[in-house]
Amino acid sequence: MYVKLLFLAAILSSFCGAAFAQSVVSLVITPANSSVSVGGTEQMKVTITMSDNSTVDGTNMVMWSVTPDPVAIVFPTGLLTAHGVGTATIMAVYNNVVATTKVTVNPSP
Repeated sequence: MYVKLLFLAAILSSFCGAAFAQSVVSLVITPANSSVSVGGTEQMKVTITMSDNSTVDGTNMVMWSVTPDPVAIVFPTGLLTAHGVGTATIMAVYNNVVATTKVTVNPSP
């Protein structure tokens, strides 16, 4: 029984290692360089490209940040809310790979 369990563990380890061997190549934030009015929202999305050229929706997987933060905030779901007039840089980070874009926040109409 012990030998069978070791054999099964070796097979699972080999399989899981192959399944997770892909690495992150790039992140792309969309929409790029958007404009929003104060009080408005924009749904941001991140597409992660893996080393085998497959893509994954990474919107909820990345760490979001905004600089300067008084202009806008991005929630973990990718929802951007505009707070003040100006231009901000939106950054998404996943596995030490970074993507950036800009958002311009205009006065409310």
